[in-house]
Amino acid sequence: MPAKGQRGKDIFKNKEKIEAFIEILKDTGAKYIFVIRDLEDLNGVIEAKNEIASDEVSKIIVVKANESWFLADIKAISTYFEQDSYFHDLPESCICDLNVAIKKRGISDKLIFAGIMLKNGFSIENAAKHPNCPSAKYFIKKLESLNQ
Repeated sequence: MPAKGQRGKDIFKNKEKIEAFIEILKDTGAKYIFVIRDLEDLNGVIEAKNEIASDEVSKIIVVKANESWFLADIKAISTYFEQDSYFHDLPESCICDLNVAIKKRGISDKLIFAGIMLKNGFSIENAAKHPNCPSAKYFIKKLESLNQ
C-alpha cells in the first residue's frame, strides 16, 4: 500500500499516476471510471474538479465528507460500533468525533476505515435510504443518470 499522502485524493492530483490507473482499469475492461472527491478541505466544486488531473474520468464531487455515507448506513455502522441498532439523526456530521466517543479511538487512515466499513456490509444504497443523507442520494442519482 502506498504511503499516506501518495494515495487517495493525492494520487488524482498527479497526472501521470491517474493516467496509469486509468490504463490499468481500461485494460481490465472498465467502461466507466469515476473519481469521487469530497469538499472536506476545499472551498468549492470547481476547485475539487480542477484538482483531478484527468478529463478521461467522470468527476463526482460530494458536498459533505464521504465518510458520512458510512454513518448513514444504519446496518453497517451498527455492526461497526457493535450495537444492535445505531441511528444518527445527522449523518453528514463528523464520524471521527463519534468514533472517538464510541470506540475510544480516532480514525487514523480513511482508506483502512473504508475497508473496515465494507467488511461490515456498507452499501451506498443503504446510506441513500437515510432520511438525512442527501449526498448519498445525489450520488445514486448521478450514477443512474450516467446509465441512461
